[in-house]
Amino acid sequence: MPPPAFTVRNACFAQRVQGWGVVDRFSVNRFRPGQEVIVYFELDQLSAGESPAGHTTCIDTTLTLLDGSGRVLHDWAFEPIAETCRARRHDYFARYVIRIPDGVPPGECRLAVAVVDTLAGVTAHESLAIEIAAD
Repeated sequence: MPPPAFTVRNACFAQRVQGWGVVDRFSVNRFRPGQEVIVYFELDQLSAGESPAGHTTCIDTTLTLLDGSGRVLHDWAFEPIAETCRARRHDYFARYVIRIPDGVPPGECRLAVAVVDTLAGVTAHESLAIEIAAD
């Protein structure tokens, strides 16, 4: 039996994140250009490197806004996140604040989430439906 795969779980748009799984989600995924939202998700089966300092995890995330035909409307890239803990961790939660870009046409879109576990060299994907409202 193969080991469990690295996955993105519970991805959502949030107004506030208080901690692991404690998230104030938007009631609808409808946002207007210029609006700031939090993209929250949890990672399962994150690998870790061991050293005298502890166990280190590292992720690299990109978010891509796509229109209904799959055309890229906007990309967000972030600095990789590396953390070292005393205990071995297998899961993690992340939150990224994004601003819906100006000039994006209104309509149904999706936000593609791609997270690389840089230590294992594997990528997990998720997608969130999003509607861009008219200004």
